[in-house]
Amino acid sequence: MPVPNSARHLAALLIILHIAVNGVYSQDQPPPYLTYCSGDNYTTSSPYESNLRRLISDLVSSTPTSASYFSLINSTTSPIIYGLAQCRPDVSSVACAACLKDTATAAPKSNGGCALKTSGYFRYDSCLLIYSDKNFTTTPQEPIFVYDLVPQNASSNPFALHIQTQLYTVMLSASKTAFRFNTSFAAKTSADVVDIYTMGWCSMDLSTDDCFECLKRVSGYFPAGKTRGTCATVSCVVKFDTQKFYGSSIISAELPEPFKAEVGLARREEEEASMAAAFQDVELARTSVIAEHKE
Repeated sequence: MPVPNSARHLAALLIILHIAVNGVYSQDQPPPYLTYCSGDNYTTSSPYESNLRRLISDLVSSTPTSASYFSLINSTTSPIIYGLAQCRPDVSSVACAACLKDTATAAPKSNGGCALKTSGYFRYDSCLLIYSDKNFTTTPQEPIFVYDLVPQNASSNPFALHIQTQLYTVMLSASKTAFRFNTSFAAKTSADVVDIYTMGWCSMDLSTDDCFECLKRVSGYFPAGKTRGTCATVSCVVKFDTQKFYGSSIISAELPEPFKAEVGLARREEEEASMAAAFQDVELARTSVIAEHKE
């Protein structure tokens, strides 16, 4: 999937700015958000294993050095294997390489990996690695959902609405960027409405519409009133917290001025009706996903 030159230049600039301002992220690898294995079994020392090792090696080596932090590679000989690797654009190239290296090390293992399975999906905090004998590109991969919610509840309804507004804004803005990633911050406005940081991130092979729909569906896992949470599937992840957890934001990259001016309040007058409708969609998605999860 080709990345526009403007996007590549912006990614390179963001990487440089992030390292200069924040330094290099820790290389300690947190546990993965999810590991999902599927497909048939392949045998050791088979052509499939050989091609897979080569493919993963190419993905791990090419992604951190790409300005887009994104690689989409197919094996060149039969059997054909499709591969995707991606890192969050707000992390350093060192952190990207470390995340993918650790993921690649875990991938072929039976404990924490997808030993001898033809398809593996691995989403970590800073990187994503996918391989399969089926062409998964451009289609949201949503075989499972995972979520991590802090037990503490928000103390007020205004704070719950505050979070809902931020989640919608970051999902919309993330889906519109070339990186399929964005963050937002809204400052404390009262004792009940504290600082809130949010992040939306999709795999870059998804279209704007598919990215937004994936983020919207994933966000349906958030019950109302929590102060921190992460919900993820293979293709996307949504996260919010009252403490900053990300690096640089790219919210000004490809959004019109109304979205730049005041993060979390998109087009106060023009977008009020559409935002209200979107909130209804989010709630419908939330209840639908929870119902499906219970079945």
